[in-house]
Amino acid sequence: MKKFNKKQQVEYYYSCVFNSLVLFAMSFDDLMKMKSPAFSPMFELETEYDDGFNDYVLNQNFENKKINPALKPNIDSFKLKVENLKKGFWKLEFVKSHPQWEEIRMVANNLLNKMGEKRRNYDSGFTAIVVAD
Repeated sequence: MKKFNKKQQVEYYYSCVFNSLVLFAMSFDDLMKMKSPAFSPMFELETEYDDGFNDYVLNQNFENKKINPALKPNIDSFKLKVENLKKGFWKLEFVKSHPQWEEIRMVANNLLNKMGEKRRNYDSGFTAIVVAD
């Protein structure tokens, strides 16, 4: 397993938040374009959220000034919206047009804007690809 230096670790933590927001900000059609045997949209939404929005990763981003600490209330609000989704709403048919998902999509886009991000493409720079024999 590769060890990161401090700069790489900081970039990795930022990519966790960034990628989660990008996935949540994507239109349903754009999310479906990413679907492949190695990319399940619902699995990626959930796991990227878990990776990017845990307290440790968020605090690392604030401490290292990768995300302006003034955005903490916005991030907390986003987290609350995602966590308030009922289990039954974590299905593709709801992602497409349910009002809660539409609101989350809008909030994720707004957060990316507030973070100064113009990019809306998933950053695969830290993606580990496991090849089955």
